[in-house]
Amino acid sequence: LNEIFAEQFTVSEKVDYLLEATKNGKPLTLGRLFRGMRSRQEIVCTFLAVRELMKLNRLIARQDSHFDEIVIEQIEGDEPEPVLQKDEQL
Repeated sequence: LNEIFAEQFTVSEKVDYLLEATKNGKPLTLGRLFRGMRSRQEIVCTFLAVRELMKLNRLIARQDSHFDEIVIEQIEGDEPEPVLQKDEQL
């Protein structure tokens, strides 16, 4: 009998991932961001992390023209306080 354990993702982990992936002015397309995600929980946590970082003015999203990829980029500035507590989960 094989058991399958579901992976657990948190918004906090995704916030950390997004800040690392977009540091030093590296843009990240939403297509590339969500590519390879298999679980609904991972997709939702990632989306919520993007939304939270945009709300806190840490990320911006842009689309150069209709039907182009949406690109997210980190807004450079002083190093702020942590966005979420490490134990927060969806």
